[in-house]
Amino acid sequence: MSNVQAPQSASEIFGVSVKDGMKMLGNNAKIYLRLLTSFASSPMYDDFVSSVAERDLEKTQVTAHTLKGASGNLHVDSVFEKMRDIESEIKMTGALPSETMLRELAEIQERTLASVNALIAHPEWLDELKG
Repeated sequence: MSNVQAPQSASEIFGVSVKDGMKMLGNNAKIYLRLLTSFASSPMYDDFVSSVAERDLEKTQVTAHTLKGASGNLHVDSVFEKMRDIESEIKMTGALPSETMLRELAEIQERTLASVNALIAHPEWLDELKG
């Protein structure tokens, strides 16, 4: 993949609306971090990529919807928005997502996971970002 560097401060976090994610959980940082950790280590993204590689349209639809839902629930907005676009494209065309969409998703996923992992490593940033 590319040379995505981990954020060095809270202001460099990409793709995660900490304020909205924390608000959904009553500003409970411990739970939010636990859920972000689970999201970061989940095979959801890999399952989606595998289903596309296998050219399995039905499985691709299911894994796209799953990843969209999980990212939306945690306000991992960059992934949610791209998965929403991909899911719409699949429904409109009845075909697997385009190579362009997949490349864009891969870049977004990589940058977002770097940010999620930085948040996990620096839980003190949550206070700064929750507003």
